[in-house]
Amino acid sequence: IIYRPPIRDRTLILRILVPGLETRLRDKMKEVEDSQNDGSNNNNNTSNNNSSNAANTTKETLLELEGVTCEPTQEGSTLFHFHCDGATYPARLVNLPCPIELHKTHDHAMYFKCVDIAQMLIVYEDSMALDEADA
Repeated sequence: IIYRPPIRDRTLILRILVPGLETRLRDKMKEVEDSQNDGSNNNNNTSNNNSSNAANTTKETLLELEGVTCEPTQEGSTLFHFHCDGATYPARLVNLPCPIELHKTHDHAMYFKCVDIAQMLIVYEDSMALDEADA
């Protein structure tokens, strides 16, 4: 039997069922986007951002946001611990019934396929909400 890691791709759907957590994650993503846009105007910042992104990918992180991590509870399990700003939330990785194609565009005229998404990570408020969803 060949061991397969639970995450097939680096692209998945993140479903947040915790009130307020979605807003915090959107704010963090906006900060990263703003810093990348500022870095594109300044060549010195671009080289610094590239070195920090390379360090993040070598650690096998699923999310590249400051203060946000996600780690499996045990090897081969679909249960995860989702950490954001010091708080820990239970999460479950589920397979979607069929792959979803993700398309990108730069001009809203021509679209190109960039990835297939086959999994979703559902983040629950607490373990009791996770148990209710399993029942």
